Amino acid sequence: GINAEYGIVHEKYVNQDESITLTKLSSGNIQFIFEPPEAASTKLSKQWYQRRVRETTSIMILRCINTLSLKHVHPLKGCYVIRHYSTLTNHASKLILNSKNNEQIHTNKEHSFGYVYRFPSPATSPNDLIAKNDSVVGMKLMDLSQFTETRFTSDVLPPTLSYGLDRVIKEKGVHPLQSFERKAFNFPPSLKKVHQPSEVQLEKLPQFITTSRDPILHNLAKQQQAIYKGSTSSTTGALSQIYYAFSHYKPVQINMLTSKFQTTHLSAHFTPASVKPISLFLRYNDGIYSIDSDQGTNARGNQILLDLGKTLEKVLTTETDQFEKLLTKNKGNHVEAAHQDSYVYLKLGKSLLRSQIDCHSPFLGEEKNTFDLKTRAASAVRIDVRNYQRHTNYRINKLIGLEQSYEKEYYDMIRSSFLKYYFQTRIGNMAGIFVAYHNTSELFGFEFITTDEIAETVFGTTYFAEESFKITNYLLQVILDGVTQRLGNSKTIRLTFATDKSSHALNIFAIQVENDSGWAEPTASITTTTNFSETNKQRLERYRKQIESVNTPVYWFQLNILTIINGIKVRGHVSLTPDDSYQLYYKLHEITAKDRPYSDILNNYVDTLRLSKLYNEFDE
Repeated sequence: GINAEYGIVHEKYVNQDESITLTKLSSGNIQFIFEPPEAASTKLSKQWYQRRVRETTSIMILRCINTLSLKHVHPLKGCYVIRHYSTLTNHASKLILNSKNNEQIHTNKEHSFGYVYRFPSPATSPNDLIAKNDSVVGMKLMDLSQFTETRFTSDVLPPTLSYGLDRVIKEKGVHPLQSFERKAFNFPPSLKKVHQPSEVQLEKLPQFITTSRDPILHNLAKQQQAIYKGSTSSTTGALSQIYYAFSHYKPVQINMLTSKFQTTHLSAHFTPASVKPISLFLRYNDGIYSIDSDQGTNARGNQILLDLGKTLEKVLTTETDQFEKLLTKNKGNHVEAAHQDSYVYLKLGKSLLRSQIDCHSPFLGEEKNTFDLKTRAASAVRIDVRNYQRHTNYRINKLIGLEQSYEKEYYDMIRSSFLKYYFQTRIGNMAGIFVAYHNTSELFGFEFITTDEIAETVFGTTYFAEESFKITNYLLQVILDGVTQRLGNSKTIRLTFATDKSSHALNIFAIQVENDSGWAEPTASITTTTNFSETNKQRLERYRKQIESVNTPVYWFQLNILTIINGIKVRGHVSLTPDDSYQLYYKLHEITAKDRPYSDILNNYVDTLRLSKLYNEFDE
């Protein structure tokens, strides 16, 4: 057997012929044992035996001793094994354990290990991979003792649901507009048709107010001596990036889905679109920085979904005749839509955050009776949203299944939207979200999902969700403090956030924006074609010109996070339980020309802008 100090495996594994055993010892070390079957002495050649020992020994050394490979360890349903490692030996090969029993290990053809049996995980799994005695020199210890919360509410009461939709609040589960078999309507048939933006007077709906142009938010921030003010829409992107860095891209939970989603090995990781870099603006005025979202210069491909979202939110809280009278075009009316937006404000540390409240229901009780309205386009539409009209024949026609089901939409929401939904509902102290499923042409059904359910799905437990909310907001203020102190009271600063998937460091790029005209909708045309004829030389030349176009200094900051749970540093995915004692250390430092050539800083900055897909001038 081989023991190693650098890794802990919390389960026991044996291969098919029981010749290899991997266990966690009582000391906390790993024991890796190779024992050929009893008949091995007669049936197995000496060469086979020696090769097998070399293979297992190589894997164990690389798994536990080569610290460079530790950052590549990822859990798969409790299987804590190496995913990639360097070629220190010819006998080392890729080793990935599948999550189901009796699934074949993926290795190269020459060194196949047959099958693996997975023993059940403990009820509460410990953290994935941990290492002792890591240095925290130069890092600061997070202190949440003074990070207090205070809430304020506006005088405007949010509307209630119409059409008898409160039934969705009272009775848990999916509520189809029509029954699947008999097609009988469970709610008024007038809900089925989705009004197109061309049919609705969108200008009569309350217009979105950015934080930098909200006088009520500004006055409240002055009263509360806040340094930063933002909204759910302008901060959740940055909070998400900080969470990826802090949790080491911890996967979401999909074990509540039916077996088809388990056996097909669908991803439990966040979608690529949800983890791409984000940008925001810091706009300074009267001693306070406003956090505004950066819309970029690329035209929004999903504008139809945004417009339909506004329309459907109004439909669901307005009776048919009133909606037709107030908002439908060509009705000869001149009546203004009367209802104003309702807000909740959260003072958290140095920040004041605004949350718009879409709706309330008396059936949710007195403490938390508000919720967000979310209009969710079907998967076929979202995948090809620029050609959404081609997919109006796509139907959600069953509860469960891999396609055309509410379960499929729920699975997609878990990976793409639930993290930001949690931050939004937590800031607004809301009970949950009310989801209306559609294909841009017609509505299919409704579902109410509680904030606790969202938290358990994304984070694993409501406790870890609550701690993550505090930690991410705390670290966001650390970043804003560091940037504003470095750049002084600049009028406008643009920050771009991107979490490195291998090192889990959070990179923040800052530039000072001259002649800032404030928040505006993107105006660039949508590019729907790709230049497949472009050569590598032409592409490199285009990238060179992109780098040369950056004519303002770029400041590169990096946030490193170290989490210690019960006295041990976590190297794998971070997770917390109420019984855990944890400390979080962080370090925000600037990478300057002393550390890296300025050309490297520019290259990394422009690469990040390309990945964000926000800017027409930095198109991939």
